[in-house]
Amino acid sequence: YLYRAGHRSLAMSAAEEALGLLTRARTLLGTLPATPGRDERELGLLSQLGGAVMAARGYGAPEAEEIGRRVLELCDRLDPSPTVVVALLGLGSALSVGGRYGEAEAIWAMTRSINEEVQDPAAEVEIDWQVGFTRTFMGDLAAGHECLQRARQRYEPVAHAWLSSFGGAPGPLALATDGVNRVASGYLDEGVRLADRGIAMARELGHPLTTCFTVALGGAVLRLFRGDWQAAADFADEVDEIATREHFPFFQVAASLYRGQVIGYLGEPAIAIEAIEEGLNAWRAIGTDSYRGFWLAALAEFERAVGHDNRALDVVEAGLMEI
Repeated sequence: YLYRAGHRSLAMSAAEEALGLLTRARTLLGTLPATPGRDERELGLLSQLGGAVMAARGYGAPEAEEIGRRVLELCDRLDPSPTVVVALLGLGSALSVGGRYGEAEAIWAMTRSINEEVQDPAAEVEIDWQVGFTRTFMGDLAAGHECLQRARQRYEPVAHAWLSSFGGAPGPLALATDGVNRVASGYLDEGVRLADRGIAMARELGHPLTTCFTVALGGAVLRLFRGDWQAAADFADEVDEIATREHFPFFQVAASLYRGQVIGYLGEPAIAIEAIEEGLNAWRAIGTDSYRGFWLAALAEFERAVGHDNRALDVVEAGLMEI
């Protein structure tokens, strides 16, 4: 009953409530004798608990690390099944958005291999969107676009609604990410059209985390890429409003970073430097290094704008070492 209640709370984006219910369920499950059946139940529970942790604590929260280790341990012991696929989808999502792209790629490869036996078409949609996201932000734009295109073409809002528990519905997110991909590839108008379709779809679905993520990517980030500062600021305000209301810490920090960059390009680079440094430190405090290279490049640009050429070079060097 605790598991079912937690699952329902997570579907409603009540992440804190889901986290408490699922944690209690996990504690009770730990009192049962160790059997393959108990392991499978624990794996299903962890796939939901991981989603609750990502939403309530951030994509790179320390609790996610322990859940990830346990998921891999259980998957190694169990035969291929839909439960194993679902659990690996959650783990890959946490790694990807946490900026650990290499580890995420390994999990996606494992998941795709297992799903060849399980034959779950919804899982293929999630894998394609996640691999497309990872490859886009690793700079492999052509491969990322191919995966994202498959995901958005195969996505069915009703049949795939349960996939929202992995950090958002893959249809709107694939559209938004492909929009960023197309803009980065030089196809500006196509990118905006795709992103705007994703945002409209997310708003229609009414799933807060999906909307927040899609507006952040297809709204704020894409407009920053285009240099449309006012639109980026407006989308940042929307991200902040949703994230504050729903308590999504990752996106609360993201909104402050977007605003900081806008302020910098509008003539206040010193304020931008402070905002970016604070934002990156806040993300790292919750275990997230997403998009760090992008923000370090912006930070270097603003350091140079205030005459700190040596500091700008230090930031670039540090960024290259991390990449």
